[in-house]
Amino acid sequence: MHIKCDNFPNSLTHKFSLEYQTQQQNTNNIFVFHKGNVSDELHLLSNMLTIIISSTDKAIIGLELSDSLCEKHLRNIVLNILKSFKNDKNSNIYISVNKSYKEDLKYIIDIFKHIYIARKIAILPANIGTPDLIAKELKELFKGIKGVKKTYLTHKDLVKKKLNLICSIGDSAKNPPGMLLIEKKSKNPSAKTICFIGKGITFDSGGLSIKPIKSMMDMKYDKIGAIYSATCMKIILEDPLSSSYNIIGAFPLAENAVSDKAVRPGDVIVSHSGKTVEITDPDAEGRLVLADAISYVSKYKPSLIIDMATLTGHSEIINCFHKAYYYCNEDKMRRYIEKQSYNNGERMIAMPNWEEIPNVLTSPVADLTNLPRKCRDAYIASLFLKEFIPENADWIHFDLAHEVIDEMPKGHSIITVVDTVKEWMKK
Repeated sequence: MHIKCDNFPNSLTHKFSLEYQTQQQNTNNIFVFHKGNVSDELHLLSNMLTIIISSTDKAIIGLELSDSLCEKHLRNIVLNILKSFKNDKNSNIYISVNKSYKEDLKYIIDIFKHIYIARKIAILPANIGTPDLIAKELKELFKGIKGVKKTYLTHKDLVKKKLNLICSIGDSAKNPPGMLLIEKKSKNPSAKTICFIGKGITFDSGGLSIKPIKSMMDMKYDKIGAIYSATCMKIILEDPLSSSYNIIGAFPLAENAVSDKAVRPGDVIVSHSGKTVEITDPDAEGRLVLADAISYVSKYKPSLIIDMATLTGHSEIINCFHKAYYYCNEDKMRRYIEKQSYNNGERMIAMPNWEEIPNVLTSPVADLTNLPRKCRDAYIASLFLKEFIPENADWIHFDLAHEVIDEMPKGHSIITVVDTVKEWMKK
């Protein structure tokens, strides 16, 4: 199996070439990937593998995977190899596996094709990647999928539909906010509904709670949640099993800027759900736009809600900048994510699901506060979102804040989210 990709990144668009060919060498299937230089992560992995090729001018590295290694760690190894490339040097990777793993390897490569596109949208700088443009890029993901309805709610639409939390953040910027809706309805009138939601803050200055420059430099990546969630939705829609479900995507897009129109600490906003929220910290804006999006999709009566966001600095710290932090209100799926994320090499830490947590989100002037004075961690952010989850819906929240501090986002959690949704659809 031969793959040829352009060096990454080669432009500010997500167009690229990808071609498959079948090759035989010693009855094995060969995978060739043409990209940048190999990182230390790959060299660490190579201790587990057998090096079969080593060349000079093109930095060719060959890896032969044993059957036992494939069975346990195929996804983990291949995904980490693909994600580990840099942009400074051409190289080729040859992976030789037994024929019995051909389909699994092809599946991983197909997933990475989508991850590649997601990464290219993610790197768009804020002066180019405005809410309108990101919406157009995400619409392109679904081009060619029959029966998909794509609607972009403009700022005027947001006001009309009372998506006030999104407006409270986006009104601060020159580029107006919006929300992209992607809908694929099943022909089965009794079909269950799966909703994908993602935070799409095209740049986060912190608003009037302005960030220091060191923390602001990578804030063009605060739109990763919307991009990754839309990517997961696209992959799910390509699965024939998805035809038995209503698949809905809601991706709020806004810029959190500093201006005379910026929301102030202490302002009280009436959310789409009708609940009032005291904005104690304008830099806790992600949970606000997600809350309105979650409330909006409640009209579809979802059975499963997946949300993805670069949400909290606490998530970066607690997971040592390398893992996702997730909350799941359904114990069986929670355990599945833990197992599958390990198999995929996408380590994740589960948040607790305790009933005895005291209500710290109270406000003297509103139903909720977006950030309490105490307990300001990622878990409390998930509890804020939980206030807007419709009753009886399964819900999984992924905090991907670690992706913001990488010099190049790696597409972390996409394959695990896809696997999790597919597992849920089987039950």
